[in-house]
Amino acid sequence: MLLIIAYGNTLRGDDGAGIVLGEQLEQECCRRAIATELLVCHQLSPELVIEMIRPGIESVVFTDTRIAAPDGAGSAIDIESLLPRVDHHAGGHHLCPQTLLLLAEKLYGKCIPAWQITVPGIAFDHGEGFSPITRQALDRVPVLLRGFLDRLYGSDRERSQ
Repeated sequence: MLLIIAYGNTLRGDDGAGIVLGEQLEQECCRRAIATELLVCHQLSPELVIEMIRPGIESVVFTDTRIAAPDGAGSAIDIESLLPRVDHHAGGHHLCPQTLLLLAEKLYGKCIPAWQITVPGIAFDHGEGFSPITRQALDRVPVLLRGFLDRLYGSDRERSQ
């Protein structure tokens, strides 16, 4: 099963785009009959490791919003393969995905294949809705997700043969 961990704050403008991205990934997986579970949270915390190591979880995708330049530079959707590592900038209950992977490995002996998909954002003030840069990026997400899932699971055509 693919575990999608979508995080962000839907009441802080573009910060909620990571959650929309996770929902779109879940919909595409369901369309392809890929076993999927979506977890939505405001931020990554150590408790998520318990979800990641459950029996049947084969891989994890984290979806989030990242800060982009106001002029639109860096407005592509990023898909990054993740490896376990320590995040020296994290504190308290806010961690990066790589640190959660490291905790899963060190505490439970589980090495989980993982990716992070991020959408660009520039407006993080209070309020709902997305900036034009984030909205345009989200409009391109379906095609990118299909390509991503084709690489992981094979294309729809390959699976139907």
